[in-house]
Amino acid sequence: DIYPRSKQFKEPLKTKIEKGVSIGANSTILAGTRLGSYSMTGIGSVVTRDLKSHGLYFGNPAKQKGWVDEFGEKLFFDESNRMWTNSGNSLYKETETGLVKI
Repeated sequence: DIYPRSKQFKEPLKTKIEKGVSIGANSTILAGTRLGSYSMTGIGSVVTRDLKSHGLYFGNPAKQKGWVDEFGEKLFFDESNRMWTNSGNSLYKETETGLVKI
């Protein structure tokens, strides 16, 4: 806002957008959130919390609905390896901050 009505100005929180993030059209991102690398939001999503790396999020508020790789392809769980994988057989290990490619 160029002309804020409040006399008490607070510096807005920084939002961190990491490498490869894909934000859907008309998505709303709350200030101060972290969008993990290669995470993806759907059209019109309202992001109110930090997004995990490689997470697929959509809705209001945005909730995690799956995992995606660097190319936006949805990942599936491989029972034999107990890890996430894509059609090219790349493996991803789950951590607290998201997925890590192995």
